[in-house]
Amino acid sequence: MFRRELGISEEHDGIMVLNPGLKNGTNVADILGPMYDAIDIDITPDKAFALSHRGIARELAAKLNKNLKAHLMQKELFRIQKRR
Repeated sequence: MFRRELGISEEHDGIMVLNPGLKNGTNVADILGPMYDAIDIDITPDKAFALSHRGIARELAAKLNKNLKAHLMQKELFRIQKRR
């Protein structure tokens, strides 16, 4: 599982040999390259709606002048329990 997330091939024995000239504390992203895209977002207390994925998507769509496609949850995906 972690191999795929880190982009490491299946052909290894658990030890990755790095350049011996690297200094201790070097950021692994500087060695292996970026592994994912990240957006750092600061949320102010008056924007509680932006604490959800959908709220962030809506704000980013507005800022980037893009259309937001609503993905509705399918009720069949959830099991609803009756109260006793």
